[in-house]
Amino acid sequence: DNTLQLWEVLKPRMEELGVDEVYENVEIPLIPVLSDMERRGIMVDTGAVDMAIEYFQEKQDDAERRAHLYIPDDVNIGSGDQLAAWLESEGAPITKRTDSKNLMATDENTLRGLGDWHKDAMDAILDFKMFRKLGAFPKKFKILSGWDGALHPNFNQGGYYEESSDTAGSAPATGRLSCSTPNLQQVPHHGRGKGAEYEEYGKRIRGCLVARSGYVLVAADVGQQEPRIASLVAPEPTLMRDFNQGRTPYALIGEDIYGREIVKGVDEQEWHTAKTFFLALVYGAGAGKLKEIDPRLTMEQSLRGYERVVGRYGGLAKFQNKVASEIYHKGYARDWFGRVRWFPGIYSADENQRQAALREAINFHIQGPAASCIKIAMRRLWESIHDTGLDAHLLLQVHDEVILEVKESQLDSLIKEVDAMLLDVMPISFPVEPQVGVTWAEMIPYK
Repeated sequence: DNTLQLWEVLKPRMEELGVDEVYENVEIPLIPVLSDMERRGIMVDTGAVDMAIEYFQEKQDDAERRAHLYIPDDVNIGSGDQLAAWLESEGAPITKRTDSKNLMATDENTLRGLGDWHKDAMDAILDFKMFRKLGAFPKKFKILSGWDGALHPNFNQGGYYEESSDTAGSAPATGRLSCSTPNLQQVPHHGRGKGAEYEEYGKRIRGCLVARSGYVLVAADVGQQEPRIASLVAPEPTLMRDFNQGRTPYALIGEDIYGREIVKGVDEQEWHTAKTFFLALVYGAGAGKLKEIDPRLTMEQSLRGYERVVGRYGGLAKFQNKVASEIYHKGYARDWFGRVRWFPGIYSADENQRQAALREAINFHIQGPAASCIKIAMRRLWESIHDTGLDAHLLLQVHDEVILEVKESQLDSLIKEVDAMLLDVMPISFPVEPQVGVTWAEMIPYK
């Protein structure tokens, strides 16, 4: 009865705002897909879980021992209150304080922002926090796996209280799915740094999730989805032309920044800088952000690289101005598919809140279509699997990936459906890069 009463109020409002097509064509068709995913679940390797729990506990204990080389043993670094008290006693240059107790903030971003202040101690504390967070995943896998040995996470279409936060605002507001019990979208590819050691941490967790006997996992990853969408919605003709000619903007941007050709898999730091900076640039970042991403750069190099990239993709600045005008005059933004999000912060007297609203609106114009694309692709895959009678199942949706499970003998047939999952969804191409493996950690490109 309550649901029907809400429907009678909300349906005319949907039609008035013009979002009923998103509801009918994107969201409603996804319900049976998510229902099947939650029922199927993904298998848990209990042996790998036990080893991961032990591994992260040892790493956490080692980080705690290193921290206590600099911090008294009677200070529990796992307690925010005790750690804040120690930071206060040491005169830490922290201005951010908690709302409830007015104590110094001890979150990771705050501690990372201390730079060289008690650097060895802060590095140990940050490691402790990271390993405690990572170790929580296999522990949850053990607790939450069902009678069938599988993990059955919840996929939420319209926002949800995330496990990492107690506020509704932590849930996606762009149309993206969120995941809970557990939140597999927080499983990292890397840890707090880069390189083989940190990549190992993500693998330890992903290695706990495996294919059923006789099946293999397929990860359908959408390559460079955000910059491709940006090239269309901005629009940015040079960026679109680069994609159409098979040129990767990250490589071109890397060349602008470093003055030489960079190659993925060879120049990892430079590639990461170019990729991270491009996405930041779309949302309005300046030259300072480039130096922040790669501190090895001088300010002169950062300014020169910034000016070259901005000159190459001048349509991005026009796009930012267009979005600012849109939300100031309407109070909301409408994305490519017609999804709407309101931005009341644009009318705030606080400049920081206005800038935050603008960044969120720019993000929405890219993340909103990305979310709808993935949802449409999931429905297409689900329908094609049923139509062709394949013994295949959608299991997870994480970031730009859809994870499926297929009978090993039917892998080639499924890959054909995966390759076509985003065909003509938008008037730009989205290369799908499928990977295959028996565990989520050991996925190799399909050939």
